[in-house]
Amino acid sequence: MTDPTAQPASVEQPNLPTDQNLVMRLLTSMAELNPNGSVFGGWIMARVDVAAGIEAMRVTQGPCTTVAVKEFIFKQAVYLDDLLSFYTSVEKIGNTSVTIHVEV
Repeated sequence: MTDPTAQPASVEQPNLPTDQNLVMRLLTSMAELNPNGSVFGGWIMARVDVAAGIEAMRVTQGPCTTVAVKEFIFKQAVYLDDLLSFYTSVEKIGNTSVTIHVEV
């Protein structure tokens, strides 16, 4: 008899961050696709901004506004029905600012 909870050998488990907060998860749809069949980078960028805002409001307990974005690094394409997980961590807390790192 086999163990029903065992994972098949071909399924690779991703290395999920353990030191970051899972803020949101989104499933991509047809509306987000560009003519090449992958998700628009700008759509992902907008959701990164939302994730950072959620984390900043959690830390400050009040409204926050994005002032600047340091950089975006796209490591691979995102396609239809991909599940995106947005992880955040607080890099720095100042007197009037919070620096948030977001990893997707």
